[in-house]
Amino acid sequence: MWTSPTPPPSENAVRTDAGLHRGRHRAPGTPITALHLGGGGLTLPRYVSATRSGSSQLVVDRDATLMETVTEALPPPPGLDIRIADARDAVTSARPHAYDLIVTDVLIRTGVPARLTSLEFLTAVAAALKPGGHYALNILDAVPFAFARRQVATFRAVFDEVRLFAEPDVLRGDRIGNLVVAGGPPAGAPLLSGAELDRFAGDARPLTDADAVDSPPALPLKPTADR
Repeated sequence: MWTSPTPPPSENAVRTDAGLHRGRHRAPGTPITALHLGGGGLTLPRYVSATRSGSSQLVVDRDATLMETVTEALPPPPGLDIRIADARDAVTSARPHAYDLIVTDVLIRTGVPARLTSLEFLTAVAAALKPGGHYALNILDAVPFAFARRQVATFRAVFDEVRLFAEPDVLRGDRIGNLVVAGGPPAGAPLLSGAELDRFAGDARPLTDADAVDSPPALPLKPTADR
């Protein structure tokens, strides 16, 4: 969920996440099964429903008040269920090979909770994905990208193919912003993959439950000078 003062995702992050459901095993317009960890305004689930009619989607969020407010303002589309529950519990209790797409978009005041960033969690995510399925994690980070680099390393310990999506000015260090780490067959147009992603990750090690930490919060890179 998106909780003030953390800003909502950029349009680029939403487009990036949405592009991941165009996997090579699912033709455009074909219904998919999707698990969304973090509901927010239900933007991505609504996009999937609009572009892949008949999709079966589950949104898991711990904030019942937020979900009630969102659904009262705009009722969810057919095939979209909402469960008030813990994101990690939803993954570990999922049937094996249940989903074509899983997206974690849980940003609280302190960033992405550590328990949703570890090797153990990603292993459970991979077990819940169908063969050829996709997983995407939306995070906030800034130079020197210590957290993002370790997330890339963690993904690579679980997925054969990993990509990083971000706005160029975020990777240049101009501002803190969204980065989406994705695992699964190639889809969309990543900013970094292959050798470029090798250089980005460097010698970063995977995160485990023993040493995982929350991702960086949404804080300005530089103080604004008084005028």
